[in-house]
Amino acid sequence: MENLFGLTWTKGPNSWDPLDFDLGNNIHFGRMLYSPPFEVTANGDISSYILKSFSMDETGKSLDMLLDTNKKYKDGTSITTMDLIFPILRMALTRPEFPVIEAIDGIDEWRKQQVPLSILPKGITVNGNLVTVRFRSPQPQALFRLSFELFSIVPSKCFDLKTSTLICDHPPESGRYYLEEKISLRSPPTQINFTRASDTEKTPKKITISYIDKNDIDEFLNKHPGSIVHTSDLDHSKIELEILARKHSIFETPKSWFGVFVLSKFSPIFQNQTDRLIFRNKFLKNLFQSEDLSFDVETSIFTEIMPGFLSKSIEEFEQRELSNTHKTLRYFSRGISNENLIRVLEKTCLELKIKRERVQ
Repeated sequence: MENLFGLTWTKGPNSWDPLDFDLGNNIHFGRMLYSPPFEVTANGDISSYILKSFSMDETGKSLDMLLDTNKKYKDGTSITTMDLIFPILRMALTRPEFPVIEAIDGIDEWRKQQVPLSILPKGITVNGNLVTVRFRSPQPQALFRLSFELFSIVPSKCFDLKTSTLICDHPPESGRYYLEEKISLRSPPTQINFTRASDTEKTPKKITISYIDKNDIDEFLNKHPGSIVHTSDLDHSKIELEILARKHSIFETPKSWFGVFVLSKFSPIFQNQTDRLIFRNKFLKNLFQSEDLSFDVETSIFTEIMPGFLSKSIEEFEQRELSNTHKTLRYFSRGISNENLIRVLEKTCLELKIKRERVQ
């Protein structure tokens, strides 16, 4: 089978609603079938599949989007300016603090209306096929943010204006591909066949995505020569990847992670808040001083506001010792990419005289 892709790190999709397209099992499904206002090309440039033109003014506070009237849904109906605006409004209603969206002029007053989805905020205007969005402050990342699958264009008539819920079983496709066969998402499908919507596109005419188990990669590739499998190194041991590399070509794709290290207050060693602070600060110091990491580390605001932690400086707890040094720290981790972090963890335990036990 040509143009066959296997995915191991997620099950099949379970929603037609673009507000669910940020979930791992829906993101590929949404991207294939529905177009957001903007797209990021392989070269990192911003383009659009459904806009004839677009521009941001020099101040970064006004965005113009001119709808391409030749673009239609798969059922033949026209994409309207309201369809273009509607995903922005739904995000403003359900995720009001989302970057760029929260800066739209008049959005706070709009949200207070009885049925806000039935009207436009002051900062969004329509003139023919031209939609203009004005912001209270410069938004240099506006085009990038509006390329997210969350802003995928679906007919506005497919939503209840009062509740914002999706009322269409299968909204007509606005993207580069469509489904020839009807599928049900009540239980996640194991395979989906996508067909190219336009004959002028220089993309494969058909693409099939199969959702497979991570342990079936070798069998899948042997059964389907020339196919591609997208997996996560977090789900494989070093040995498993080495075995696969002997038989198949492996390429790393660009990636970024955010991590949360949870120090459970239910664990005897971390029942004391001061002990958690001492351990956290020692770990962070070792992390940023480590020369063993193969990636850059950035801090987060959540470092200070995670429940159970106080906003204290590292130096304040530098020389203090844990009160439960006779206890054992049990921990587990997924994937070989975390092995460097494990070494930081083990160094921290050694310095704080903590016994440690790795749980498989």
